[in-house]
Amino acid sequence: MSARFSIAFIVISVVAAMLMIEDYLSDKDINKVDAKTLELGKINSPRAATINPLFLNEKVTSQTTSSQKEMSHPPLKNDKTIQPASDAIKSTMEEKPEHKNVKDIEAEKQTENKNQKSISDEEAKKVIPYPFVHALSIFEPEDRINYQKFSDANESDDWDLKMQAQLIDAIYSNPQSPALTLDSVSCKAHICELRIFAINNTAWPLVFADMQLTPWWSFKNSFSIYEFGIQENFKIKTIYFVLLMRTE
Repeated sequence: MSARFSIAFIVISVVAAMLMIEDYLSDKDINKVDAKTLELGKINSPRAATINPLFLNEKVTSQTTSSQKEMSHPPLKNDKTIQPASDAIKSTMEEKPEHKNVKDIEAEKQTENKNQKSISDEEAKKVIPYPFVHALSIFEPEDRINYQKFSDANESDDWDLKMQAQLIDAIYSNPQSPALTLDSVSCKAHICELRIFAINNTAWPLVFADMQLTPWWSFKNSFSIYEFGIQENFKIKTIYFVLLMRTE
């Protein structure tokens, strides 16, 4: 009886030992697989592959219900809650200014021009000498308004006097100046009038282009150049009547 009990006890002990060894080996394999899987996950992580350089210094803290990011830089003065993308797009569309078509812009200009005084042919002929007065036949409406302002001004301020001197110096110092004759250069009310004779029609465009590149040029594209020809002593002269309107 005691012999059978001893044999049974030995068998049970052996079986238990085998089960413990099997469990140990199984746990070890699982740990290896988990460690390998974890390592592969670190290498193939989408975040690791697409990391944003702007967030290299950010700290991430996780909570049980949500995760929040503590940025390493101080908060911005005008920091606002980030809107959802759909709300941001909607807000941008609502704030987008309405574009006006060309007809609406031209109509506004015409209405504005009607409310401003423009010089008449009779008044212009009193202040614009021959042959430059021929420009009246092709005067733009806006230039009639600008020239009225120029004509009404009685005095020139410091800017006008300085710009007048710069224009004269730039024209006479240009290599093309021998082909040009200045009849007059005058600046009033931040509008400059130039009356020029030329022996050809190539010199003035080159001089004008050079002046536009100077640091003192204050007219951008706000100018009008009227060009026409007259015959004197069997020679053709090119006439330029120029208006420059200050923009800056």
